[in-house]
Amino acid sequence: MPYNESQKKATMKYIKANCDDISLRPKLGTKDRWKKYAEELGESLSEFIVKSVEARIQDIEQDKELGLR
Repeated sequence: MPYNESQKKATMKYIKANCDDISLRPKLGTKDRWKKYAEELGESLSEFIVKSVEARIQDIEQDKELGLR
């Protein structure tokens, strides 16, 4: 079944209400490298980036709890 205008409108409404939009500008070649690792994990590039950032934040928070930061 083709993606119609009504579905597109509903998707855009959902994204606007539930998602932040972040633009990144890494050096050339970075996207391909990250995408390769994301695919190895069965994730989208966006999912890979978000999980990576969240893991880094968790590490920082744990360091703070241990008095290392």
